[in-house]
Parts: sequence; structure tokens; C-alpha cells
Amino acid sequence: MQNLVTKMPEFVKVNRAFQEGKSPVVVTGLAGAFKAVFCAGLLQEDPSGALLVVVPTSDQATLWQRDLENILPDREVLVFEPAEVLPFEVVAASREPGEGRLRVLASLRDRNKKPPVVIAQAEALLPKLIPAADWEQAALSFEVGKDYDLSEVSRLLFQSGYERQEMAIAPGHFALRGAILDVFPFQGNPVRLEFWGDELTSIREFSPETQRSKRD
Repeated sequence: MQNLVTKMPEFVKVNRAFQEGKSPVVVTGLAGAFKAVFCAGLLQEDPSGALLVVVPTSDQATLWQRDLENILPDREVLVFEPAEVLPFEVVAASREPGEGRLRVLASLRDRNKKPPVVIAQAEALLPKLIPAADWEQAALSFEVGKDYDLSEVSRLLFQSGYERQEMAIAPGHFALRGAILDVFPFQGNPVRLEFWGDELTSIREFSPETQRSKRD
């Protein structure tokens, strides 16, 4: 069905407008899952491109995610959840929505794969986001044989949105037990860093279920 859509004269016209950088491009008359098929067709024509779908409700976000995952099995399809606190509100909030938002941002910054398809309610886009340059600067990297201050590493992890727990069992968690630091990144597999004094001696993945190390 997707291949048929990309051959339609209407689709060809819209796709050409995008390729020429015209904006805005208004498309009307699409209904149901055909909207997702049409958008997926645009990505098929530009595989390195990105797609942001803005929807009015969380139910719509779920429907779009389901449809696009079926149409684009080779693409990561993520929902950018609204922040629990809007910019003009001052209340206590849980960390869960923030962790989900950070996972989406981490995926967008991962240059080793195709950009994800992101679905968001309009209110999710209201809060200001960290500038890309600051995001890159805040990234932590580790190398065996180098020295690190574990107290400083813990502080930087917390500032980057991580939460210290007794065990790192979910994305956004880190755990520090003596000379062992477990980090479960927002994007990727959990890793265990072992130190001798300040020197990093080992980096291995571990299972969040069993807490056992896997391999170097």
C-alpha cells in the first residue's frame, strides 16, 4: 500500500514541495491510518530524514505510534510525553515523564542509527529544551585505564537527569556500591564500571534483572 501511495500524483506533488524546501505544505482529505501511510511514504523517499507528528491527545499519540510501528518496522517510533509541569506551573512532579523525554532526546542525538519518528502532543513541545551543544557537552564518556572522581561522576549523572538507586534496573538509574558504578543509560544497554582507586579497570554490560555482568 505504501508503494502505491508514493506513486499517486498528489503524493508526488507534496513530496516535491518538501524536497524544494517549500513551507508550509498543507495536505487535506486524509483519514484514519492513511495519514500514517502518507507520512511513512515521505520518509521512504528520504530515508535519512526525520518525522515529527503533532497530535491533540495521548490517545491519538498511541494510535499513531501503533500504525507507524507496523508500517515502518525498521524505524524507532517514540512518543515525546508532555512534561508533568507546564512552564507556568510550580508544583512537585515525578521524574518519570522527564526520563521518557530524555530517552527521546538521547535517541535523536544518536548518530549511529536512523533518526526516530517522534509523536508528541502540542503541550509536550511547550517547555524549552536543552540546546544541542549543551547536550553534547553534558555527555559522559569513559575509557579503561583513565582516572575518574566517582563523587564528581555521580554529581554529573544527577545533573544529567539520572536518579541514584540501590540497583540500576531501569533507564535513567545509576547505582554506586564501593568501587562499582552501574549506569542504565536512557538509550542503550546498562553498563558496569569497576574501579581500582580512581582508575577505571573494567567496563562491562550487565543484566538489570539478575544484576550479573555479561561481558567486557
